[in-house]
Amino acid sequence: MKIKVDERNERNIVRYVVLRTNQKSETSISGLPPENARIDILLEKNLVENTKLEYFLEVERLMFSSITKPVQIFRIQAGFAQADINLGTYSVTMQLAADVRQEFVIYTPQNLVELLPKPPSENLGLQDFSNTYYLVTSIDLMLEMINTAFTAAFNALNPVPPNATVPPFLILGKHEGEIDLIVQNDFITDGIILSVNSALWPLLSALPYRANIAQSSVVAILGQDYVLTTRFDGSNSFNLIVPGLAIPAIPQFVRMQGEFIQINSWDRIERIELVTSLNVVPEYSNNVNSNNKLVTSHVIFNIQDFRVINTRNLSAFGVAQDFGKNIFISNLGVYRIVIQIE
Repeated sequence: MKIKVDERNERNIVRYVVLRTNQKSETSISGLPPENARIDILLEKNLVENTKLEYFLEVERLMFSSITKPVQIFRIQAGFAQADINLGTYSVTMQLAADVRQEFVIYTPQNLVELLPKPPSENLGLQDFSNTYYLVTSIDLMLEMINTAFTAAFNALNPVPPNATVPPFLILGKHEGEIDLIVQNDFITDGIILSVNSALWPLLSALPYRANIAQSSVVAILGQDYVLTTRFDGSNSFNLIVPGLAIPAIPQFVRMQGEFIQINSWDRIERIELVTSLNVVPEYSNNVNSNNKLVTSHVIFNIQDFRVINTRNLSAFGVAQDFGKNIFISNLGVYRIVIQIE
């Protein structure tokens, strides 16, 4: 959009309202037709007034949905003999007396229309990252996959736990980006030990834990690298409220609360790159424009209004959390701006 401003403009004031819709969009993860990618420009205020100078104005404001932006890249086991594209490298282990049960996290793909990647056995023993198959865009989904492994390990214990009937599980905590571990009181009473391997640990490192000092080959094989602390500390007990059932007089569960914002250690977005046809440096030099008229000032392309809306959207929270960090805007030349998030 170009606007010429001179004395003929009514009151020498320019206002504008523009809406542009682009049909091209990322493929919807739900398998539905892709939604329109929208670039909305809505600014109704004085831009220029009381001037005889000639201005050319071009402004765009863009907005994208973070629902399709990943919060984690799922890692699978590598190896020339590994043919399972969904067998995660993350594992959980439960131990009751001498019985030890390790279960690996199995990937549940979100994008059902994406082509299947090659298994490591057909890709030089490595994970195939050539498409978006392994992008996890929901924190809840990642926790659900880990909780499924918790349940499998709990159900595999032999003998059956004498008192515990509910496997432990992870939930998003009271504070944004915090992950908490919920265990049944009887799980602690039965003396069940809950561990995670070194691959899963970075995703849960905010939880209370102790490193397994006996770093033997047996420990590594069984995935008992880090033992998650499960205990009653005097204030962390509570009851799960089940509709239709009476609330027990004595709290039945314990919440082990994350000690910091866990999502920061996940595969967060590190950089957003805006590619534009607009100059990000002054278009003319020597204060003369293409019509050989004197230009008294230049406007450098800049991002002045960078905000995240609806940070409570759990599917989008990983991206929103990143945007709350320090944002650095760098000028990389005529057609590129980089937003570095640290």
